[in-house]
Formats: sequence, structure tokens, C-alpha cells
Amino acid sequence: MNKRIFGVILSLLMVLGCVSFAFAEGEDYMYYVTDQAGLFSEAEWNKLEDKAAQLSKQLNVGIYIVTVQDMADYGYYDIEQFTQDLFEANDCGLGDDRDGIMLCLSMAARDYDIDAHGNFSNYAFTDYGKEKLAGVFLDDFRNNKWYEGFNDYLDKCESMIIQASNGDPLDVPGTKPMTEGQKAGISTSAGGVIGAIVAFVRGLILKNSMKSASEATSAAGYLSGQVHFTNMDNILINRSVTRRVIETSSRSGGGGGGTTVNSAGHSHHSGKF
Repeated sequence: MNKRIFGVILSLLMVLGCVSFAFAEGEDYMYYVTDQAGLFSEAEWNKLEDKAAQLSKQLNVGIYIVTVQDMADYGYYDIEQFTQDLFEANDCGLGDDRDGIMLCLSMAARDYDIDAHGNFSNYAFTDYGKEKLAGVFLDDFRNNKWYEGFNDYLDKCESMIIQASNGDPLDVPGTKPMTEGQKAGISTSAGGVIGAIVAFVRGLILKNSMKSASEATSAAGYLSGQVHFTNMDNILINRSVTRRVIETSSRSGGGGGGTTVNSAGHSHHSGKF
């Protein structure tokens, strides 16, 4: 089955008010690479998807790639909010803590965002580390070398996760690594309660507003929700979704290092390419 051809849209799955990835036919499998902007050839997409899936399973951290032509087409003008809503509404991440890292590109204004979620991911991808991660792909993207840039991103994510697993996350030189207590509390301190309330309310809204979708060939054929993946070529976004400001809640680490985490448990690094 050609994974890049949009055939029949599977019914949206509702589990506790959250919508998940649709599964590939006959497989307990979800896509990690969503190329809405059409940057990759079939062969390139397959290589990136296979590599991202293998690394995610091996490292127990979801490693995602998303490209869209223009986030404004879906009612978004903030790349960080767009990426965060993609991650949340699709229940991305692996493990109980939903650890994950997502690189999202909006091509129209050449915006990018790196979004980390989960205690370990925020530990592994510090503010300084995300800047270094961006450095491995920006030179390629500025020369329109999309496959090369995303391949470098996957390689760097792997090395950063392994480095953090060994207790030495990539951070400002001379910074003392966080203790286990700091690592465990990175997503919950100073604003965690607010984040929990927001998540609870959001879940109720999604549960009450989400409806199954029948076959459709455009986003207009989909019903309520925020940002949803049904397969690697279809991103669904409700243009009327209520936004919330991404607020900084905590920063763990010493000597100018660590990770700035917002009240929803996400950390970001964004810019232009």
C-alpha cells in the first residue's frame, strides 16, 4: 500500500476525549513523519519514517517530523502554539509521561519550531541543546535540502537522548547536570497545577466536541477538535479553536543552563530558516 497516497480516511478514534493517530492497515503502527508540504520523494519519506519509527521505539521517545505549507491555512499564526497543539491533540509521545520531540515546519513564512514534552525529553533537550539541535538542520533547510536536514535532525536527536540517558544532557558548558529530583519535577514545578487544570478542561471540551468523521477529501470534511493526524498526509485543525498563551512556568538546571518549560509541560525553540 502506497503510504503517501490518501485513500480512505479512517474513522477518528475517541479514547477518553483524545484523538490518536490512525493505524496503518494491518499494523499496530503510527506515522512519525507527516509531510503535508510535499517536501520528500516517496523513497525519502520511507527512509525518514522507518528511521524515526526505529529510533522512537529503541529510545522510548517519540521523534516526530511535521511539514505544512502554511499554518495560517489552519488558523494559526504562532508556530509554537501550532506545534504544541499538534502534539497534544494527537496524544503524541511514548510512555506514561508521553516523552517526545517534534520538529514542525510551516513553509509559507519559513517558520520552524522544536517542541519537547515529558520529563525525560525536557531533561534531554535543554534550551541550549535545542539551539544546537537546530544548528544541524538550519544550514540544509536554508539551501532547500529537506531530506538532508531532517536526517541530520534524527541523528542529533538520537545522540542527545543517549547522552541524557547517561546522565549528561547537552547543556551550557560548565553547567551541572540536573539531579534526579530536578529531572522528575521539571514539568510540574511552578505552574504544574495550572497545566493540569488546563489539560483537564481541554479533555472535557474535546470529549464533548469530537465526532467521528466519514470519508472526506479535505479538511472541511472533518468535525470538531484541534489538530489531528489521520495519516501522514492529512492534518486536521479546527479554525475556531480557542487559543491559550504559552506561558513559561519553570526552568531547571544551574549556571544559566536547564530547560524552560511552560505550564502545559512543553519546551520550545523556534525561528526562521
